[in-house]
Amino acid sequence: MYEGPLDNGYFSGTVIFYYKSGKIKKTEIYGIDTVNNCNNSIIWSDAPYETGIWKYYKKSRQLFKQKEYLILLLNITTSSTDYYRVCFSSSIDKNGNIKLRKTTLLEKNKM
Repeated sequence: MYEGPLDNGYFSGTVIFYYKSGKIKKTEIYGIDTVNNCNNSIIWSDAPYETGIWKYYKKSRQLFKQKEYLILLLNITTSSTDYYRVCFSSSIDKNGNIKLRKTTLLEKNKM
């Protein structure tokens, strides 16, 4: 079960997923961005792509994992830009300490 706002049929903002018991399972953030490169621009919809920080909870409501999704731009020349979608996965111990576990390249494209 989940709840969250829609914008023209796309998730936009924080979407909360629940266990059947009604406790929060995880939160995900979706949005729509415009990426500009010189005279070109593209509309970047996060649906079905991820953005922001997603948090995962145990049934005991303890936060145990989070993933941060970013879009990074690298200007190679004035006529071309590479952009990367990256995910940083972290674990969280019982004391709330965050430890980076894995960095993943999800996508690489040219504009």
